[in-house]
Amino acid sequence: MNSDLAQHRLGIMGGTFDPIHKGHIMIAEYATKAFNLERVLFIPTGRPPHKREIRLAGGEERLQMCRLAVKGHPDFIVDDREVRRQGTTYTVDTMQELHKAYGPGWQFYFIIGTDTLQVIDSWRCFPQVAKMTEFIAIYRPGDEREELTRCAQRLERQYGARIHFGAYEGPDISSTQVRRRVASGGVVDEWVPDAVDCYIRTHQLYKETEDGNKTMDFDAWTARLKAILSPQRFAHTLRTRDMAVELAKRYGVDTDKAQAAALLHDCAKEMDRAQMLDVIEKVGMQVSGETLEFCRRNGCYGILHGPAGAAAAKIDFGVTDPEILSAITWHTLGQPEMGMLDKVIYTADILEEGRQWPGIEEVRTAIQKDLDEGLRLCVGRGMEYLIQTNRPIHPSALALWNELNFTNH
Repeated sequence: MNSDLAQHRLGIMGGTFDPIHKGHIMIAEYATKAFNLERVLFIPTGRPPHKREIRLAGGEERLQMCRLAVKGHPDFIVDDREVRRQGTTYTVDTMQELHKAYGPGWQFYFIIGTDTLQVIDSWRCFPQVAKMTEFIAIYRPGDEREELTRCAQRLERQYGARIHFGAYEGPDISSTQVRRRVASGGVVDEWVPDAVDCYIRTHQLYKETEDGNKTMDFDAWTARLKAILSPQRFAHTLRTRDMAVELAKRYGVDTDKAQAAALLHDCAKEMDRAQMLDVIEKVGMQVSGETLEFCRRNGCYGILHGPAGAAAAKIDFGVTDPEILSAITWHTLGQPEMGMLDKVIYTADILEEGRQWPGIEEVRTAIQKDLDEGLRLCVGRGMEYLIQTNRPIHPSALALWNELNFTNH
């Protein structure tokens, strides 16, 4: 788009905002004045392709912190499109959506750091992105400005990219600094807006548990799940949570872990095949060749929502606990030598109060007395259903059935 013909100027600030800090706000204020921007969109990323190893706060948490940070700035707007989008977040998709939403009367200015400038042509479909937006690159302390100028000239020659440099001079704050300070028990009120500082403390963000896991914010997780799941799936998730917590209390299983695994067990259920395989690959999880061949041969990729759910739990919800991830992974197929939490989630998923199938009340009664017997009956019911509907049985499920019925007999 020719910026000379555009009537309005829109700044875009993308990033994880984990958390948003005063530096972000001050850069937006600077860019607004220096480049005559009418408004600035803050767009927290959903699942960014370039930051796969970073443990993020939940999308709803990051959105809320952004909304709190921009209060009092009527020209700053928080846009939730990337958090709501399933799958990996790519700038090219966002820019296409923004062009449709705003129309030809707007020229876009993507605000980036100079560190991003040097790798920006690795972005997906960058030549297309370069046609849809100009860039404002904000100098960082210690930058070699001549080298950056040469980089901008190369991008203009190769892609037609239009790069403007901003000489903002303000505090050098990073979200990593903020997270580390909070995790170590320090205060961050000089780095983040007051409302964001209060939110972090109230919701115990970035705190570490004794085993090194991020504190689980079940309210934020529930809000996130409500936004990404269908109403029916979300209702099933809450019922599974309730039963899992009840069984955990009965059998001495950690109730927080049970609640976490139950809430997230179907978080990938409504992904398509490509999305499930993508998120599994992103975290380096391994799905056996036997399972992939089973899915391909029988056209039943839906069974991958267990491992895909565990991968999404790591990326989108910051879960690292191996017991929780195992319970999510195996809640559909099951496997031999399941742990107590595995058994609780597997059976709660099948027996939650919304389920209705012949004999379910007898199984619900049995599981109140003996978890293993309840598990055996649930697995048996699953086998019957697969046979009755002429569906294939995965080797892992069959191995679990054999273990429950024939081991030590």
